[in-house]
Amino acid sequence: QYLRDAAQNKLRDVVTDITTPARSAANTAAVSRAHSKPESPTTDSAPEAPTEFLPCHAAFLFALSIESGGLTDLLQSAEVSRHPHGTERAGKLAGREVVIVEGGVGQKAAARATAETIKFYRPNCVISAGFAGGLDEKLRRGHILMADEVINLAGDTVKTDLHLDQASLAATKGLHIGRLLTVDSLIREPAERRTLSAQHAALACDMECFSVARVC
Repeated sequence: QYLRDAAQNKLRDVVTDITTPARSAANTAAVSRAHSKPESPTTDSAPEAPTEFLPCHAAFLFALSIESGGLTDLLQSAEVSRHPHGTERAGKLAGREVVIVEGGVGQKAAARATAETIKFYRPNCVISAGFAGGLDEKLRRGHILMADEVINLAGDTVKTDLHLDQASLAATKGLHIGRLLTVDSLIREPAERRTLSAQHAALACDMECFSVARVC
């Protein structure tokens, strides 16, 4: 329902609350320089004004565009920007400001993209999403796993603090709640999947989520 109710208002209509041309110029400068390398200060330069951050309800972190494409199609008034840490699409979903970030494959790329996204957008929540490989036989292609805990191969864990309505959960076909394992490479062999499931009590595995959770 959150996605179906995507609103038509533009991000700029919400962000921009300007009363004077001078304030407008200052805000534009703050936004445009937020991801650029700061210049070295000079002895006669005035102190730089604090950066003003865009209000953002949620940040969605994906590794690849093939994973984010369905959500990107629902984004209203999207503004695309490309940075060393990935591609960002800021816009509106259900009347709220969000950003979708494609940060690349692997934990190092995910950590960098997460840190930069939090630094600039200050989101209320961060959602790491995308494709995962099933480790448990209950999971089938097209099913959804919402992780209540993420774990890495070393056994480090981070809880995600999910709060879900049990009645809605029971009524949603193909939805699973449980542990997600983050690995360093694609797991292709059935025997290896069964071993990882037994060792880590995980329902599925991916290559980014633990890193995202740890940065958060």
